[in-house]
Amino acid sequence: MILALLLVIGCVEEADSGADMVAGLEAQCTTDEDCPLGTICRKPYQICVTSLHNPSVVAVAATPPTDTVLPVAHVANVSFDENNQLTLVFPESVVISGVVNVAGNLAEPAVASTIVAVAKDEIIKGTSMRSQTNATNSGFSLRLVKGVSYVLSVKIDDADPPRPAHRFEMSFANSQTGVELTLPALDEYPVVQGRAYRMTEAGKQPLKDIQVTALHVKTREQCTSAVTNNLGAYELRCPILGGPYNVLVGAIDGGPVIPSFTALFPTSNYRVNEIGLLDNTKVPDIVIGEQSRDAEVSVRVLDAYGKAQENMPVTLESSLDDTAFWQDAVFRRTGLTGSDGKISFVVLEGIYHLQTVPHTSSPLAMHVEKAWDIKTFPEKTVTLVNKVNVTGTLVSFLGNPITGAEVVARTTWLNEATQSTTVREYVVISDETGRFDLPVDAGTYDIRISPGESSGLPRTWLNEQVNVEQSKVDIGQVLLAPPSLVEGRVINAEGMPIPEVSLDVYSQPSDGPAHLLARGIADENGQFHLILTCPK
Repeated sequence: MILALLLVIGCVEEADSGADMVAGLEAQCTTDEDCPLGTICRKPYQICVTSLHNPSVVAVAATPPTDTVLPVAHVANVSFDENNQLTLVFPESVVISGVVNVAGNLAEPAVASTIVAVAKDEIIKGTSMRSQTNATNSGFSLRLVKGVSYVLSVKIDDADPPRPAHRFEMSFANSQTGVELTLPALDEYPVVQGRAYRMTEAGKQPLKDIQVTALHVKTREQCTSAVTNNLGAYELRCPILGGPYNVLVGAIDGGPVIPSFTALFPTSNYRVNEIGLLDNTKVPDIVIGEQSRDAEVSVRVLDAYGKAQENMPVTLESSLDDTAFWQDAVFRRTGLTGSDGKISFVVLEGIYHLQTVPHTSSPLAMHVEKAWDIKTFPEKTVTLVNKVNVTGTLVSFLGNPITGAEVVARTTWLNEATQSTTVREYVVISDETGRFDLPVDAGTYDIRISPGESSGLPRTWLNEQVNVEQSKVDIGQVLLAPPSLVEGRVINAEGMPIPEVSLDVYSQPSDGPAHLLARGIADENGQFHLILTCPK
């Protein structure tokens, strides 16, 4: 089986340098005669590389050492010349220095805060280009890529009373000093006030110890959070006047048994879940209906031999019907089993998804039960079976078994209770014969092979996904094709080398997230080499 060639790079005939061998790589050859047909011995690395070349375009994430004045930079549409040489010109950067202050606060000309800058546009799919710094009473210094639009999120450390994070959208063509990031005065933030109640036979009763926040529908900026007091009252401060906002409600540890939901506010004519904010907004009451009853349930987790499983994560989730007072309500409880394999929850009556999801390194498979009626069966015993094994043997193009390679199976798991997705990765290391035996849950997987850094072999993805159901899957012999060796330098706009920059090389797919293809680090002269997958 030939591995996926996501990065289409080859090699041309390359001259020997005659230099000493590069440290850190295992020698494969001393002359071309030591290499298989179609490959050459590349000195000073003393590894066999393919003699074919196909140009390709990739993206690079470059991370300088933390003690430099350079920011993290993402560079798209990077190509190699016909000799597999790459000159990475580090984007010009700027240094922004100044203070964070609060409007009208003359007593504190600068306040301690956290500043996170994220590039507004995504350059490498599935990743974000970001810089972060801490502002002190003496000020801050922030490194950014010149001309890139950033969203700066600034949040005062340990603010009392709490303040929401404040956003600034900025782009700088030159370094600047004396920059003032001025946050609104406390009384400039729009305030949301309201109360929460539970309906009982005796009427509305104040609901204490639930958490309330609000989220801007368009910008996704969040207000502060508050826990209701004895009167069920709460007060939030929000970052933007106007709106619309959704009011979100959830439980806290030790508080009432309620779901998480988006509050609805009935009026005489309609229901509304979005609120607009003036300087101060009194929100209609949050009400939880009388139909929400508590029940105690227990789950016991065993393996196939009846042995109790300690510290096993158990989750109960139930999506509740919309009511006059809430929508998108999800009741969720999670915890770990005790030494007897048991865990108990106090929950709302209803039909639940029961999920027992062992760690990906566990030999036991996840268990998902979609319709547990806790009113009829308040106790449940879950028996976990073993995962299904994906097996194979890794062989290099030299005919040698690949030992110590990391084999990763990646899948996107859908939580049917909430319709949310989670990326799960299962990892195993190949043995001295190149054999791997990787336990996974049922699903469809992308397989990545990452040989050891000293092997001279590339990080590679299988060309086809592997579908795993209920029986063992043997993908046979996995042959890693000859690699391409790329050499290059990291320089600045003036042509001077930039040392010790870490490089992550990604594919540039037309859809979906980018795949990490190779990693390297520049030496003290800005020089680096990358070992990448190459076509046959």
